[in-house]
Amino acid sequence: MNLSSLIKRVANAYPEKLAIIEDEEKISYQQLWQEIESLSNALKLIGIRKNTRVAIILPNCKEFIYSFLALLNITAIAVPLKPQMTCWELNGIFKNCTPKALILTPSLLNKILGEKPFLLKNKIIILKEEKHEIRIMDKNGYLENVTLHTFCTLLKMGKEQGTRKRRIQTPPRQVASINYTYRGYGYPLGAMLTHNNYIHGAYNYIRHRKSSPDETVLLVLPCNHILPLVGCILVPLLVGGKIALLDSYSPKHILRAISSFNVNILVMVPTLFHILVNYYRNEKHDISSLKYGISGGSFMHFQLSKLIKDKMNLDIIQGYGLTECQPVTCNFLTNNKPDTLGFPLHNVQIKIIDEKENDCGTDRIGEILIKTSQTMLGYYRNKSDTKKVIKNGWFYSGDYGKLDEDGYLHFKGLKKDIVKVGGNVIDLLEIKKCILFIDGIKNIIFDIQDDDLWGSKIRVNLWVDSNCVNYSSNDVKKFLGEYLSLYKIPSEIIIWENK
Repeated sequence: MNLSSLIKRVANAYPEKLAIIEDEEKISYQQLWQEIESLSNALKLIGIRKNTRVAIILPNCKEFIYSFLALLNITAIAVPLKPQMTCWELNGIFKNCTPKALILTPSLLNKILGEKPFLLKNKIIILKEEKHEIRIMDKNGYLENVTLHTFCTLLKMGKEQGTRKRRIQTPPRQVASINYTYRGYGYPLGAMLTHNNYIHGAYNYIRHRKSSPDETVLLVLPCNHILPLVGCILVPLLVGGKIALLDSYSPKHILRAISSFNVNILVMVPTLFHILVNYYRNEKHDISSLKYGISGGSFMHFQLSKLIKDKMNLDIIQGYGLTECQPVTCNFLTNNKPDTLGFPLHNVQIKIIDEKENDCGTDRIGEILIKTSQTMLGYYRNKSDTKKVIKNGWFYSGDYGKLDEDGYLHFKGLKKDIVKVGGNVIDLLEIKKCILFIDGIKNIIFDIQDDDLWGSKIRVNLWVDSNCVNYSSNDVKKFLGEYLSLYKIPSEIIIWENK
């Protein structure tokens, strides 16, 4: 079954109901499906076909939702990426998935034109804004042989085709998206998620948290991440709920959105909850519409959930998931254990194994293994790494945990060579590879420190040749900024002379 066709059913059932709120714009389910259908028509007209890979590199906006669902509607493959990525990072991903088209903002297009214009070669470019509203800095004419469209022109083109009855066969293993993540190998891995994966994952989530058409969910986390993609976009749209879009991490804007849009469900990472609870003032901010919050992305310690409950009177239910498996555990509103990752969702099996792969049973720490119909097909164009993590139907998470006697999962650390900073996955080997681009570096030692706000902080010690000791910490950070997204750059760099 096609995931988008399920959204169409909801649109037919609730045509006048609000689906999306973005700033002052309100979009009904009927309008939502019309935009998806029009964009689907246009994408086919410009050469997007079944299994064509299209990179969506957009911030939180309605155009991301239209693009993602329109691509799935025609069985193309969405590749959701962060717009904050550097051109070096984009190049690595493009080499792996070779997208035919890019959906992006003019500012990112200008950045690519200035740094790595070859990334645009033979690509179809779709811009979020209208041409008359933007200035494209194409001094060297790199776009002369590139097909360039805007969102508005595509929607107009698609509307002229009218409504079509689509009979597109969508087998259960049809890839819907390639979602990039890390496991500490030094390079990104593209998890192939199918329509079936998404359907099972979203409905599992709906069943567990008893989602309803009356709910309004705030989309504040980056929409390319698996938690907001499933929990803040697909789940509300599959039950006839509302999505309130916000492209800001400011606590002031989050609290204003909660009040203005009567948000019921707040899905965030611990870092954002930490910032929010410290900014919140009971006499100043109205959050009476909130039913509860959901925390994911990284582990929330009990002290923070207690602070939120005491100060904001808001219950936080914590869950656990991965890009490769979507949400796999979540706490209940009743019988909530805030210091745990929750209980396995429907038809999700969890077991803990030791180093010899023996089952640890309860109350013993080991690696978390997952078996579920939500598990990815594998990593795109990477059979060897797929075989490392999927064995006999079990997904090896690379995370340590234990199960208590009630079946709740407890988080006990990371086995793989990654760090979570503010809910973002950071591959230490990737950082190391980039540092070694600098002449004179002889040794690198990471020192990962716990941090109440960010979860972890990355500190790195560098030993350099005596003729290079004039490097400063800022010099290294500036250099890394050419290669790595800002959140990956170590917070502290200490330089030592190699004697």
